[in-house]
Amino acid sequence: MVLRAGRKAGALRFGAGPCDSPPESGAYAPTMQRDGIVDDGRRFRGTGWLILLVAVLCLTVPTEGEAQFVTVGAGALFTKDNVDPVVELLVTAPPLVYDFRPYLTTSWVLDEIEPTFISAAERPIWRTSHHFTSLGAGVLWLQPANYTPYPILVSTTAVFPPIPRTMLVGIGSVQPFQDWSWSIVAKVAVMLVMGK
Repeated sequence: MVLRAGRKAGALRFGAGPCDSPPESGAYAPTMQRDGIVDDGRRFRGTGWLILLVAVLCLTVPTEGEAQFVTVGAGALFTKDNVDPVVELLVTAPPLVYDFRPYLTTSWVLDEIEPTFISAAERPIWRTSHHFTSLGAGVLWLQPANYTPYPILVSTTAVFPPIPRTMLVGIGSVQPFQDWSWSIVAKVAVMLVMGK
């Protein structure tokens, strides 16, 4: 849902990633080579946290009959300086305490092979039969930083047009500890799995 990085002309650019400027600015400076490979010991730690998070999410996915859904969507990622095509796969768990719904989103931009992951939980704040808006928080796992986690605040609005299993979705997020870097994803999503 939030995304984050891409390469242009051999340099790194950040949208809703660790900062909106190249690492040389000093705002964010991991050990990073021009080809995006990081070798500073964080790679395996970040990957381990991600694997643990996916395992926990899979354990919370309900048995038949409980609320869950999986969607695939395509649209555009808007950041301070860029607009990129984006494809996303969303996997949700059933609502938990206080109606918070945990989810995991895998996102790809056009010029990146490795995905960015977003794990979060959101609670509906406005819901009708034709749309919902939710608000929550989570973690952005940014690939150029070898999936080091970055906290985010996130909100999703989905509108259900009169087309079966289809949603128009807008997702906004900010990183409060990274100079309030922001991103917006606007996409069309199709429901692949839907439980009751």
